[in-house]
Amino acid sequence: MTEEINQEISDELKVYEVGFHLVPSISEEQVAVEVADIKKSIEKNGGIFLSEEAPKLHPLAYEIAKKVGGVNRKFTQAYFGFIKFEAAGETVVNIKTDLDKKDSIIRFIMIKTIKDNTLYGLRVARSEGSGKAIRKPTKEEAGKGAVSPVAEAEIDKEIENLVIE
Repeated sequence: MTEEINQEISDELKVYEVGFHLVPSISEEQVAVEVADIKKSIEKNGGIFLSEEAPKLHPLAYEIAKKVGGVNRKFTQAYFGFIKFEAAGETVVNIKTDLDKKDSIIRFIMIKTIKDNTLYGLRVARSEGSGKAIRKPTKEEAGKGAVSPVAEAEIDKEIENLVIE
């Protein structure tokens, strides 16, 4: 009986999002092929697609080095996109392994998230001159008064809780 309950819990689907940077040297047509390969890996491991954003070429905040084809290359821009999907927890490791093997991916991150559309969620504003993030209050919070600033350590802790290793 206990084994059946454990199996049901492990089979429960969770929502994940994988954000990825693709090498900028590939053509627009090849970008679509690379995204299709990522989707195949997710699908092969039992994942169910929820949403995605097609990769777009963006400058990187800092230079990233990666060994591609046995040669260290440095990148200052990349195609960034994401895919949100549902999958059983144990299959996410297989998806990560597949993505680690792809030379076209400079870097990726896979996090647990929620099913709702997070694209239009709470926005972060920056105060002029300080460079520190200030969270905009929700409608309920705005009616109650000022919102205390969120400590950077709290944000880092929450990010660590979401990151899948």
